[in-house]
Amino acid sequence: MKTNAPLQWPLILGLASLVLLHPVAHVGGLQRLLGTPATPLLLVMVTAGVWIASVGLSNITRPVLSMVLASVFYGTFNLVLGFVAARFTGQGILQAPSGIGLGIGMVAVLLTSMFWGLVAGLLALLVQRLGGFHPQRNTTP
Repeated sequence: MKTNAPLQWPLILGLASLVLLHPVAHVGGLQRLLGTPATPLLLVMVTAGVWIASVGLSNITRPVLSMVLASVFYGTFNLVLGFVAARFTGQGILQAPSGIGLGIGMVAVLLTSMFWGLVAGLLALLVQRLGGFHPQRNTTP
């Protein structure tokens, strides 16, 4: 059975924009305060919590697909921010090997992001089901 409900693009792009927490934390001094291993982990946990809560506690009819798409945009925004930051600071992703190595790295970032989007989407779906939300299904083939 499938649902033909439209995707909530403002929500998807809004969730993806949480990638901006990383440079804000760096500029705001959180990175210096908490250190390198703790800050990225904290930001990933906050991002995942916001994603799962905002989709799981809502009536989004396609939570898994929405989260996977949000994660693709998140990964894409992350790569673009890395390129921009590297351009202005002389550090980061542009110092990686060019050519096929860089391409493989970019694909790995996007696939990893998609995987975690899938996990978050499944958790959001679980939250929805536990909360009693079951979208109407179109049973026509």
